[in-house]
Amino acid sequence: MRPRASLALGLALFSSGLSTPASAQPEPQIILQYFETDWAEITRRIPEIAKAGYTALWLPPPTKGAEGVADVGFSVFDRFDLGEYDQRGTVRTKYGTREEVRRMVDEAHRFGIRVYFDIVMNHNANPAKIENAGVTLPPAGIDEFPGTRPLDYHVLPARNAGNGNWEVQNPPMFGSNVYTLGPDPGEGESFVATTPIMSGDEVAGFTHWARAPRIDFNNAGYNEEVFLSLLGLIDFAIEQFVSNGAPTAEDGLNPVAQKPLPRFIRNPDRPDTYPNGRIVEEDIREYMMRWVRWVGDVTDADGLRLDAIKHVGTSFFGSDFANDPIDFNGAFQRNYDTRRSFNDDDDDDGAGDALLFGEAFTGDTGSLLSYRQTGMYLLDFPLLFKMGLGGIFSQWGDADLGQLSFPQGGMSGAYTEFGGLGRTAGVSFVQSHDTGAPGAQPNTAYAFIMSRVGHSVVFYDGNNYSPRTFVQPGRVDALGELSSNVVLDLIDLRRRFARGGMFNRWVGNDAYVYERVVPTPSGGGGAVMLTAITDRTSSDVRFGEFDEFSLVVTEFAPGTVLRELTGHGALGEVTVLDPSAVPTGVRDFALAEYDRSSDFPLPAQYGLVYLQVPAGPDHGYVVYAPATPPVAISITANGQALPTRDTETVGERRTPGGTVVPPSVVRAALATGGFTLEIVTDASADAAYVYVDQPGSTLGGLSPSAGTPEKLFDGYVSASLRANTDRIYELPLDAASFAPGLHLVHVRVPVQGAAGAPPFFTEAKAYLEIADPAPPMDAGTAADAELNDASSAGDASTPVDLGADAGTKECRFAEDPSQRDFDEDGVVDPCDDCPETPSGLRVDSTGCAILSAATRAELDRIVELILAQRFEAALDQNADGVIDVSDFVLRANEGDRP
Repeated sequence: MRPRASLALGLALFSSGLSTPASAQPEPQIILQYFETDWAEITRRIPEIAKAGYTALWLPPPTKGAEGVADVGFSVFDRFDLGEYDQRGTVRTKYGTREEVRRMVDEAHRFGIRVYFDIVMNHNANPAKIENAGVTLPPAGIDEFPGTRPLDYHVLPARNAGNGNWEVQNPPMFGSNVYTLGPDPGEGESFVATTPIMSGDEVAGFTHWARAPRIDFNNAGYNEEVFLSLLGLIDFAIEQFVSNGAPTAEDGLNPVAQKPLPRFIRNPDRPDTYPNGRIVEEDIREYMMRWVRWVGDVTDADGLRLDAIKHVGTSFFGSDFANDPIDFNGAFQRNYDTRRSFNDDDDDDGAGDALLFGEAFTGDTGSLLSYRQTGMYLLDFPLLFKMGLGGIFSQWGDADLGQLSFPQGGMSGAYTEFGGLGRTAGVSFVQSHDTGAPGAQPNTAYAFIMSRVGHSVVFYDGNNYSPRTFVQPGRVDALGELSSNVVLDLIDLRRRFARGGMFNRWVGNDAYVYERVVPTPSGGGGAVMLTAITDRTSSDVRFGEFDEFSLVVTEFAPGTVLRELTGHGALGEVTVLDPSAVPTGVRDFALAEYDRSSDFPLPAQYGLVYLQVPAGPDHGYVVYAPATPPVAISITANGQALPTRDTETVGERRTPGGTVVPPSVVRAALATGGFTLEIVTDASADAAYVYVDQPGSTLGGLSPSAGTPEKLFDGYVSASLRANTDRIYELPLDAASFAPGLHLVHVRVPVQGAAGAPPFFTEAKAYLEIADPAPPMDAGTAADAELNDASSAGDASTPVDLGADAGTKECRFAEDPSQRDFDEDGVVDPCDDCPETPSGLRVDSTGCAILSAATRAELDRIVELILAQRFEAALDQNADGVIDVSDFVLRANEGDRP
């Protein structure tokens, strides 16, 4: 990592609009913050996360918490225990074991998803309070945390004053006075956390160390923020004191206790946690540097969310001089480079870097700049305060939407832009484990961050939310559950169209129109997406010749047909108007409004459009872009669609409001030998590009593409256009080329616009399961097959080779003397498992009919009716006036009706 610029220089850059060249901008990440769910469940849902379009996961702290399996992870007990040692009443953490952590990360990487863990640097747990309901453990004392000693924390000399009170002495920064510190029952603390002073650390007149008191947030300056205890969590003395490019005389001192930081061997029985197994003495800061490298090695994480950064001095995070040993961000970045075999001289240019992003609960962009200069990004609280927490989208149309339009970053970007931190500084979010969603218009808030420049986050609790923890409930439809595709549709639009720079087109209190534009080979700009949002909840917003607001300037060429892509715009299609064909007064008004809204010149090529934005609160946004080809993926063998298999990834759950969330099921095409990917589109398509799981792999003997426009199809393999078809592309593959298990097929089908314009594309995905080649020990019955593990070999849905005449039930296998000849064909074989299956149906290895999705849906409905004791005549198979198991069996045996 490069040495930090001075704060004065940084502020000068900030005031002048710190910009980053477009070529150096990081690839925007779509991050799923996934909390309140164990590692094993997340592992099972990785394919769904990838299919939804997320590119990264932000997960809770993996370390052992002081409150055992109830601990969300922010009350740390042992940083070197990820669920491996029996401590605080448990081996596993709230989320699982060390092995499960790594298994989850490896699965995420297999599907091309980056993983960022929440990491706590500032503190360990509260030694005077248990936070979570139902925990019977006593608090961990100041001297009970593995690998640390009391002087590693901000502690005050103390002496017993009786009645539970202690006299403590402040350090010079707080006046050096002696005062009485008592229990804080208002915070649930019934005693003052203290521990005896060890021999050699004596302070005249005092016998104990007491935890530094809680921060008074109403009267907190820098010293209070950094040297007192956040929420009573015991605060580390990890400050580094630097001046003129070198440590000062105070460096290595605990500034609160006024004692040198202890140096000792902190993990003598864990040589595996030391580089090269070489055990050395460390102070608490060096311990943290070793720990963050170890976390990287053990978890293989791609980045970190840094908790409570404003309670830690910036010198801890950044490199302040050559070979600075206290450089937390640099320590992880160098570890990441080593793990990925990167030779990276710049760990802050977005190319081959780990993403580190810090949490500082403030809207002051100036105070955040010094943290940005250490190489970390920042969670965009300045933007959040404008959108939620009482901001624009927490109101019912009474706010100023124009707050989101400035400063304007254009193509290159700036430190601050579009209502918050810029694309090279911030990570935007609408809600998190600490903050609820905007109360009035959350969908529009998500629409904004998904169409805005930079990284963005969707918060999800897996619908496993528990009010026993502090974690806020998440977005229940983050993976498209409960029949809501709001989030998934926004992700799709972001992946396909939210590219390049961002430019204001029309700005007002009630409406905001902006356009995403990419550089073109000619050196100009090519529009790719036009977005309009409103915070009105009572009436639509109209832009037009005779409407409330003017026509809107766009960089799309005149004559371009734009389609509304969210599905709820009143104008499903608009055509870009040639300005010369618009009445002079109308055109001049539109240009004047553009000039008022934008800091940038009128595009060299521009047009004008009518727009209409529906009133909120649910869908106060529209998105327009050119049409892209339709796409359907079919996976076939010998001209027939492969059979499918359903795998349940998570069972029934309930939202915080009590709504039942049905089990989540992945349906995958099951391949056992050669098969073909067929991409069905139309004549507008120019090509079809494919990868499986993640870009860059060779498929069907073809090498992945490189150097494609905007790198949109880099890492994909180009499928071939089938002869004598309108537009069917195909790619022959073989199951033997893939590991057994679930895979995800990714397809992009592009269409090239006008000459010199950027490409547009449609994206589609499909699940593919490769059957284990090992022969099954026992095919079992059809009912047994439903209970088989999703990855087991020889599943009952595997079709058998029935010879030339697949319409007869000639499935004679080795006879089983324990079975009976139920179908009375003179042979005891798997056909006897389903003796009522009519002739003429294709059967599986048990002799039971292969069921389509429609048939399975009917069977599911029959089960629902049985459980609910309800009747539907259409599903009464034997016409006896009752829906019961007989109807299920008859419908299953009948198979797929013609």
